[in-house]
Amino acid sequence: MLLFEAGTEGCIQEEVELEIWEHPDHLWKMEIPSGFMTIEEGRIREDFPYDTPPDIVLYHEKEETWMTMQVFDKELKGEETEEAGEAIRKLMDNTYPQYEITPVYCGDEGEVPVAWFAMTMEERKAEHVKGVFSLKNQNQGFALLTLTYPEEEKDKWRTVLSVIFSSIEEGKKGELDGKSRKR
Repeated sequence: MLLFEAGTEGCIQEEVELEIWEHPDHLWKMEIPSGFMTIEEGRIREDFPYDTPPDIVLYHEKEETWMTMQVFDKELKGEETEEAGEAIRKLMDNTYPQYEITPVYCGDEGEVPVAWFAMTMEERKAEHVKGVFSLKNQNQGFALLTLTYPEEEKDKWRTVLSVIFSSIEEGKKGELDGKSRKR
């Protein structure tokens, strides 16, 4: 799917082509911009030296953009998504008081509601977005998806994020067919 097409009348945005990405355990699928590459586990530990680094890390070299994903086994009902987003936002605000953090926004345009917020990381000249959503069909708890991109590209990436979040579809192994839902 083509989100933005370069050369379209009045378009000042470069072309963004989307492709289907599916979680390795078939927990969900979503549309993401083409060009993201999976980072190997050894490099994940180098780039994310935390006690629990993200399960999945994707990097888009041309866009200088990182996407991470983690699954947590704590139960989260769909109607509790906004509350979970607020709890994560509060934790980030307490942990990183130097960052400007937006309120929590709730995207419910797609099959799966997503609560998200953005943090401005001035020293890195980047914006970091955290989105949380329930994996209720999987009895897996919830997923945390992050995206970090150059701050000057935030208008483009917030539009792309809207598409990513609205395209999330849950599934069980064998249930996802690799086709995007129609818009």
